[in-house]
Amino acid sequence: MTSKDVNITISFGTIVKSVLFVLLVWFLFVLKSVVLIVLTAIVIASAIEPAVRWFSRYRISRVFSVLFVYAILILAFSLLFYAFVPILLEETSALLSILPTYTSTLSLTTPADGVQVIQQGVNGSAYLQSVIDEFRNTLSTTSGGFI
Repeated sequence: MTSKDVNITISFGTIVKSVLFVLLVWFLFVLKSVVLIVLTAIVIASAIEPAVRWFSRYRISRVFSVLFVYAILILAFSLLFYAFVPILLEETSALLSILPTYTSTLSLTTPADGVQVIQQGVNGSAYLQSVIDEFRNTLSTTSGGFI
């Protein structure tokens, strides 16, 4: 078998490009929160662009149409929050209040260690119930009884 000499050469330009690429990646990592905010802004702007164009056909200025679209979106999300959060809290609270009843009727074929783990989970549900009740009271107080 004959041995061949292998000659690998890396040019100065390749080294510079590699260093610049590593610096770019490091820079983006350092500024990742700003980059994510900018990307989110681009996505939101792209999403509302069709509605803004539609308003511009009716000679409504771009500023007012963007503000109107944002107001509609904020109103829609507020209504969804108002519609679903109280129901979600109420249902979760009801589940946590009847959870000990259901877990006490479980018949387990596992060793006693499994029963102990389930009993600890049931005892923890009382704490979770109090956390949810406190969250509901905080929401009600913050919204002035609106929720």
